[in-house]
Amino acid sequence: MTTDAVAPEDSRIALVEAASRLFRIKGCEATSIGDITERAGMDIGAFYQFFQTREDILEDVVDAMIDRFSTEVRDIRDRSGDATTTILLITRLLLARLESESAFFEILKRPPNAGLSFRISAAYQVRIVPVLADVIERGMTDGEFQVSHPRAAAEIVMALILYPFMRLGLGEDGRDAITHKAVLESVPRILGVTMAIPESSNLPDASPSSCP
Repeated sequence: MTTDAVAPEDSRIALVEAASRLFRIKGCEATSIGDITERAGMDIGAFYQFFQTREDILEDVVDAMIDRFSTEVRDIRDRSGDATTTILLITRLLLARLESESAFFEILKRPPNAGLSFRISAAYQVRIVPVLADVIERGMTDGEFQVSHPRAAAEIVMALILYPFMRLGLGEDGRDAITHKAVLESVPRILGVTMAIPESSNLPDASPSSCP
């Protein structure tokens, strides 16, 4: 089937969704461009209307992933609740989502993908850090957090959340429950939390939706 009757943007989205599914099932290296176009129901020429390589479409796949994460993070921010619980919920959600996408981070850590890795980190700064800063500023206003600069504090929290997944040489045991607990314990300390910190096991569910 060709894409003659399909809007270009719809074709691009279909290719990205197909690549995303295949990268999860087979891995990036084992997925060919032909695999992607076959799954999307297009001829191989359609791929080259938008992308040159698998690495090009990988950038779109990860970009869509960050969009999904940021939507969930904004949803948590917009719920009622104290800032301390909100920031811990966001932290736990991001750790879970990043863990579920760990295969992509293994690809991003490879030297040829250093540029893409940098752009992905920048995307988190643009899309998620402002949401964290909003919550931190609310916590400052309510007397829950003792920090002077909410944006800088948000950047540090985001870097802490990303660190286990982006660092080079991370072993299989680097993204386990102990690491997640350490991050959840460190975030309140960074923010100078003044109220009692809820145990992670006592936090409400971060998101009603399951990870795609």
